Amino acid sequence: MLVPVKRLADAKSRLAAAYGSGTRLALQLELAAGVVAAASAAPTVDRVVVATSDPEASRLAEAVSDGDLPWNEGLAHAIAGLRPRPDAVVILAGDLPLVCPDDVEALVRATPALGVAVARARDGGSNGLGLRPPDALMPNFGIPDSAAVHAQRALGAGLEAVICDRPGLALDLDTPADLAAVLDRLGPGRIRDLLAPAAVA
Repeated sequence: MLVPVKRLADAKSRLAAAYGSGTRLALQLELAAGVVAAASAAPTVDRVVVATSDPEASRLAEAVSDGDLPWNEGLAHAIAGLRPRPDAVVILAGDLPLVCPDDVEALVRATPALGVAVARARDGGSNGLGLRPPDALMPNFGIPDSAAVHAQRALGAGLEAVICDRPGLALDLDTPADLAAVLDRLGPGRIRDLLAPAAVA
């Protein structure tokens, strides 16, 4: 399981109107720690690795460098740096506040013997990507409708493509609209505590 975490100094910039940089940094760390914990508790996940160039984020779990590259290039760099080389890689976004071990397990089990599984975000993007083999497809996170793009590119390469739809995988925390949806569903805990000032304002 590969959990990407970009430089924390730039964390959650689209929430800057509601939160200061220190809160956003702490929020990203807490979100990533929750994803790492969920992945570590999934029965078929035997290794959880954080892909990052941030020293603080690298303490969340075993770490591999993303080369301080842009999102998708950084993921490709991190995958190439995994040793020993796995027969499959599942990438899971580091900002999923509702994710649980069952969600992680569902994505892992959805990954085909030869192909990709895509955890579809509620906006049609991708919050996770299972790849077998690890270089089956260049990740295309961050582009419009990337879940469909991932599936189409896999099929075009003669690979199987599976879309995985689960609430815990669908909701990431990037925008004010995401914030409202998260607060509506999130139980008590550290993440809610960090979000509370904006919820009250």
